[in-house]
Amino acid sequence: MQRTSSNIAVIGSAQPRRVSGRRNVATLARTQSAAPPLAEPFRLLTAEERVYLQSWWKRASLAGIDMVEDLMARPWPRPVADAIIGVFRSGEELATWMVIGRSGAWVVACCSDGKVSTPVDTLEAALSQIHPVDDPI
Repeated sequence: MQRTSSNIAVIGSAQPRRVSGRRNVATLARTQSAAPPLAEPFRLLTAEERVYLQSWWKRASLAGIDMVEDLMARPWPRPVADAIIGVFRSGEELATWMVIGRSGAWVVACCSDGKVSTPVDTLEAALSQIHPVDDPI
């Protein structure tokens, strides 16, 4: 895992990227004060979830997933979730998916069409909707 100077943690590529082209991050920053800095990357995930996320990314990177980014430090208009993970495809500046955890449920939101998956009980099940780790590459 890498940590950027803006307190946004990433696994994969060293530079954080934009989440969506629909709303400018600067616009969101004006609507809410900055979130407190993260003490550690992906700190709101359990230790097991952090280990799984890193191993999932290693496998998914072979299939074109360039980076996952902890988006909780970004300015959101109001509290939205317990965990928000941006998932980026190789060569893309914008997140392709956001994996969102709240109150023990996880969903995957597609950033290009706005569709949101049915809630699942684990981060593993949510990530498998993007790239199942047992899929051949």
